[in-house]
Amino acid sequence: AAEQHIDYVRQLEPPRPQLRVEVDPKLQSSLHETRLVFGHPELTQQPQEDMALRPLQGAPTPRYEGLLQEVSVEPFGTLQVVHGDLFEAQADALVLPMTPNLLPYRGLGLEAFDRGGKALVEATFAQAKADSEERAARSGEL
Repeated sequence: AAEQHIDYVRQLEPPRPQLRVEVDPKLQSSLHETRLVFGHPELTQQPQEDMALRPLQGAPTPRYEGLLQEVSVEPFGTLQVVHGDLFEAQADALVLPMTPNLLPYRGLGLEAFDRGGKALVEATFAQAKADSEERAARSGEL
C-alpha cells in the first residue's frame, strides 16, 4: 500500500521538462522561406489566362490491385478483401461509415448519398425510423 501511495503521489507531480532540441542554423527557417516567397511573388500567383497548362492526358489514373485476400468463414461463405473502387464492387452488401444523425458532411457516407440520390436517402431514413420504433416497442417505451 505504501508503494502504491508513492506512485500515486508521483503521478500528481507535473511532468518533467523535456530537453530542448537545438535546430541546426544551416536549415532554412520560416523567416527565410517567407523572404523567398515575397522576393519571388510569381510563386504564389495564379497562372495567367493565356499561359498553356499541362495536358490531362499524362495525368496518373488510379490503378487497383484487385483481390488481396480471401478467407472462408464456414458455414457463412467467404470474406474477400479487394482493392478497388468501392462503388463499382459486385457484392451482396456494402458497409459504410455513417454519422449517428445520418447527415454526413463529407466522406464515404456523403458520397454514397450523392450517388444513390434522393431515393436512397429516403429509404435510409425510413429504415432508421422503423428500426428505432421497433427498438422502442421491444423496450416498452411506446
